[in-house]
Amino acid sequence: MKKIVLLISFLSLLCQLVFGQKYAALTFDDAPDSFYTPKILDLLKEENIKATFFVLGKKVKKYPEIIKRINDEGHLIGNHSTSHTNFSEYKDSISVIRDVSYVDSLVYAITGKHNNYFRPPYGVLSDEQQKLIENYGLKKAMWSLSTKDWDVFNITKNDIIDSIKTNMHNDAIILMHSKDASGDLEKYPLRNNTIEALPEVLSYLKKNDYQLVTVDKINPQIGGDSHSLEVELTKRNDIIFYGGFEEGFNNSYWEKSWGIAWNSRADENEIISNDFLGEKSLRVNYPKNGLGPDETGLQFPVVLSNMTNLVDSFYEELYLRYYVKFEEGFDFRRGGKLPGLMGGGDSWARSGGNQPNGNNGWTLRFMWVENGKLIVYAYVPKSANGKWGEELWGQGIDCSFTIQQGKWHCIEQYVNVGTPNKDDGILKVWIDGEKKVEISDMRFWDVENNYGRIGGFYFSTFHGGNTPDWRPLNDSFVQFDGFILSKSRIGQTVNTCLQKKK
Repeated sequence: MKKIVLLISFLSLLCQLVFGQKYAALTFDDAPDSFYTPKILDLLKEENIKATFFVLGKKVKKYPEIIKRINDEGHLIGNHSTSHTNFSEYKDSISVIRDVSYVDSLVYAITGKHNNYFRPPYGVLSDEQQKLIENYGLKKAMWSLSTKDWDVFNITKNDIIDSIKTNMHNDAIILMHSKDASGDLEKYPLRNNTIEALPEVLSYLKKNDYQLVTVDKINPQIGGDSHSLEVELTKRNDIIFYGGFEEGFNNSYWEKSWGIAWNSRADENEIISNDFLGEKSLRVNYPKNGLGPDETGLQFPVVLSNMTNLVDSFYEELYLRYYVKFEEGFDFRRGGKLPGLMGGGDSWARSGGNQPNGNNGWTLRFMWVENGKLIVYAYVPKSANGKWGEELWGQGIDCSFTIQQGKWHCIEQYVNVGTPNKDDGILKVWIDGEKKVEISDMRFWDVENNYGRIGGFYFSTFHGGNTPDWRPLNDSFVQFDGFILSKSRIGQTVNTCLQKKK
């Protein structure tokens, strides 16, 4: 019998060496509390598993004995802010540092250890704020798999288990919760779904050879539970326009939410179910041999002045963000268009060889070219420096990026139109969170009018070009989701690097 046990142990070790050990980190936000956290700790102790607890300062102060137990039993304690305030509400560095340092001081007084990891409430943290917390000594630690157990009214025990089984991957950082951030037991029902699901989750992970470790053993990823983060974005006052597809894709919704008339090509496209940002995304069809916006893709201007709920319709600087996925088998051929910012008025007409003259608007769509390379396709007025606006059919600006089929990409674009009749306009582009373009000497207008200001974006996507060699050789599809126009950079709410191909 002893030989059999030794043989099994040897074979297990051999498999790990040959195929590689799989790791995962369980993380619990909003701890500690007197009801959930002890039960979670009991289950983890019974299975000899270590996890990471991201704690709130106000609860650390209330339950120091539970913080001591978390530490004494070998778990990692991370910083989750003082009271779960959305960090977008903090307008100065003092507020940020005051918040995280308060939590750190409380934990240190109990455990003798400083926090090394910070998980921002709702996953919201600006680039500047991230630099501040890094200088303070904290690493941003997000998650790659959410059980969505925060939705206490809709997510059941089985939903939690299914989300693990469906989305599990090596080096997963799993998000669960110890208690709702409010700590109000009367307002929120007991989170029995998490407690009831946890034993089966632990069993599943063990049976599938995952070694459960604390988050410091896995490189924390930028990302997050896309649905909860996207919902939170709709509440921000720096968001001018949010265009998703959760409510459907039909004439009335289109006119109400996007401010535009129904497009005949829209009938050729569809809303499909997925679990990316929410539950639905727009799937655009590019039929075999189609050419131009009348035969392939989808094209319409998103004009802010058509939206009755907006106070301002024209801006001198704005950010555009959206997600796009080219499905497997997409035929890039010679190229085609993707959405980008545009000037006011009928600026979308500044395309198709119709050059801007400094008085009638501009467009900055994106474009894929052969083999999936991405460029900015610029129709802008001629600049005095001779660098921009010289091309009749638009000017390509290399993004140093190649589209990967079957994978979501995050596209971000920033424009500051600068001063009329001067070459001081700014264009910036980020792809999947990495800055790819930064230009500060473009010209967007020669005279001050609303054509020169940003008036929306041009949802323009089709194959072309205007010659037969641009036509796709097979039916091709691209998915779109999460369109945002904002006064500040939003960035990714999903780590596209962790998105599985489907």
